[in-house]
Amino acid sequence: MAQSILYITPSVELLGARISLIEYLRHMDCSRFKPVVVGNRHGPLMEKLAELDIPTHIVKFGNWRKVKHWPLIPFAVRDLVQLGKQHNIKLIHSNEFWSFPYARLAARKLNVPAISHFRCSRTAEQLTARKIKNYMMPKADMVIAVSEAQKHIFNPFPEMVSRIKVVHNGVDYDLFDKADGHNFRLEMNAGPTNKLIGIVGPVSVHKGIEEFIRAAHVICKHYPDVRFAIIGPERPRAFAIKMQQLSNQLNLDNNVVFTGFRKDIPQIMSSLDLLITPSHFEAFGRVILEAMAAGTPVVASNVGGIPEIVKSPDIGVLVPPKSYEILAKTVLTLLADKDDTLNQNALRARQYVRKHFSIKEHAALIESIYSQFLN
Repeated sequence: MAQSILYITPSVELLGARISLIEYLRHMDCSRFKPVVVGNRHGPLMEKLAELDIPTHIVKFGNWRKVKHWPLIPFAVRDLVQLGKQHNIKLIHSNEFWSFPYARLAARKLNVPAISHFRCSRTAEQLTARKIKNYMMPKADMVIAVSEAQKHIFNPFPEMVSRIKVVHNGVDYDLFDKADGHNFRLEMNAGPTNKLIGIVGPVSVHKGIEEFIRAAHVICKHYPDVRFAIIGPERPRAFAIKMQQLSNQLNLDNNVVFTGFRKDIPQIMSSLDLLITPSHFEAFGRVILEAMAAGTPVVASNVGGIPEIVKSPDIGVLVPPKSYEILAKTVLTLLADKDDTLNQNALRARQYVRKHFSIKEHAALIESIYSQFLN
């Protein structure tokens, strides 16, 4: 009989951490495990899970460290415990560490293991030892880190070494093999002779949006027909407005398009001639995997977990973060390369992803962790 796993997510927006959860649940071994997902409100994630016939529940819980949400804590834990009993839950998995305290408290009352997935794009300076303690991470039965870079954040806690497992995200490359990017290119006014360069992710400071726009300005001086797509939700709105104003000030209105949130990421990745990921920090870099799976060349910052994906210049190009000058110079060199290095890299990267970042292998590794506790 399949054993029930309760997943807790602190957000229901369809961004990296939740997309990774969906992809895992789509490929989990349903003969062994049965998922039940809890979110703090209705939203796109819950709608997608409903399409997949995965049971979902809403439990009102807020930011663990905000005083205004503290009155909700006992009621949220009570509701989680009731759901645990109702579904005969054998293990609780917090999809992000922000919700782990709720998982930990409910798991104690149910006498089941509590696991935390650590997907957080923060530096060790931002995630201090005190903050890690405040979110009860040292009390986790297991922490699944998405990269070695993230695992290092736990260096102040040597007692946790045996309870931290690095499991890189996986990608369903079949979704990208079948994708057709023709319609998105038309939408971006990119014809056969136009290069289409994109950045995919929330329009926020740490994603390097400003560096992308400033690099676009430099590139357009040499290649005025290049199109640039900024694909992702406005997080926050004030910063997105500031970036739109910057694009306007640099006279890029005919070259740069802000698309907002999109669901058709496989088609978009297939449409791009180049994906740029100029993040200031990145826990892993899921969009890089997706671009590689689609056969799209990649230029990315040499930060966080990204070098664990782009391990060789044969499959992608790494650049320093926060330097639009170096970013622009790198892209210009690649665009002028008569040896077509970009597409040669992309072909090698496509095979590399299939071999090393399969979603099925990812699912098997997660389930092997569950088995340590459930067998």
